[in-house]
Amino acid sequence: MLNETNRVRMQRTADVGMAIIALFMMKWGVQLVQITWQNTIAEFPGLSVGVTYLPIPAAGAITLLFVIERLWLGDPPPTSFTFRDQPQLD
Repeated sequence: MLNETNRVRMQRTADVGMAIIALFMMKWGVQLVQITWQNTIAEFPGLSVGVTYLPIPAAGAITLLFVIERLWLGDPPPTSFTFRDQPQLD
């Protein structure tokens, strides 16, 4: 429904939004891990609460890498494995 210019603008806006979310996850996730690192889980005294929050900044970093990849390389080609679930036109 959009012309090419507006479609590209919306995609870039979405990419920037995802980058902001990823940076937010990294910044506040690291702070959460640091704050809770000395606390222990009652059922597992050897396990720090901070360890359970480590996936948050890790996921933010991975998301940011995917955003950078998309901005740098663009969308995958239509023949990519990414689009395998869509019907193939012969």
